Amino acid sequence: MEALRPLTMQQVADVVGVHGTTVSRTVRDKYMSTPFGTVEMRRFFAGGLSTESGETVTNTSVQHMVRDMIAAEDPRNPLSDDRIAAILTEKGIKIARRTVAKYRIAQNIPGAIERRAAATA
Repeated sequence: MEALRPLTMQQVADVVGVHGTTVSRTVRDKYMSTPFGTVEMRRFFAGGLSTESGETVTNTSVQHMVRDMIAAEDPRNPLSDDRIAAILTEKGIKIARRTVAKYRIAQNIPGAIERRAAATA
């Protein structure tokens, strides 16, 4: 799923020649069997973030990057949301600290202070 490129329902609607809400209603409550298991069709229509090269990466792939960075961090010196945003920006992904925090919270990952406290306990 990380390798998917962002596609909006509106882009599909434009190609097919229907209204965007028609696509939304069409994929609502529909599932697809994939090699990764059964996936809700709405997940294939993810928003994205722009890179410096002009490409777009899915929100899901950036969330996985955040999770992987936190998993690989030094537990006694965890990465702050600011630092994660800076690392992603260095990799060419434009992202705000608040967005990193939102992605971290969505994955039930505690903040740097809580992770540091858990490591020293």
